[in-house]
Amino acid sequence: MPTPKPQLYPASIIAVGATLYSCSSWTDEAGKTSTEIKEWIVRSIRSKRGTKTRFGFATSFVRDKTQFVNITEKVDHLTWGKRSTKNGGYGWLKTIPSYCTRQFAVGSCLPRGIYTTIRAAVLYELSLTEGFLADSKADSDADETAELEAQCAALKRRLAKLNIRPAKPSKPLPLEA
Repeated sequence: MPTPKPQLYPASIIAVGATLYSCSSWTDEAGKTSTEIKEWIVRSIRSKRGTKTRFGFATSFVRDKTQFVNITEKVDHLTWGKRSTKNGGYGWLKTIPSYCTRQFAVGSCLPRGIYTTIRAAVLYELSLTEGFLADSKADSDADETAELEAQCAALKRRLAKLNIRPAKPSKPLPLEA
């Protein structure tokens, strides 16, 4: 399976608050295979810092007017959590680690591994895992091959679950007179 191309994210559909997805798969020390869908939220769409003066006017030496989309991974108790001890408000926490944020230019492709749908993110992870599996089989590493086969199976199950569509409601039976 070829690796999916990075997804284009045109400027016409970018909006603050939009949700993007990535997927990861791993096997722990106990041999349990897990897959995780990560949510990335568009936090802001802005020009880079230093493109305007402190009074809001454009500086004369800046010719690049490219805007950038800033996305943040939504992780409970790390980037997202309870904001106040008194009230029940939840939201973005103040300090967010740099590995939980990404940035890309408006109109360009999304960062590698991040897609607009869960299905596309799972397909990307499946293609990567199958590539690693082919390399592992060529190296004849039995332990790693077994782990990667289990990860491929878990991703295929997740993909099959995503492909199931609810059945259409059947037509109501005619009432007998």
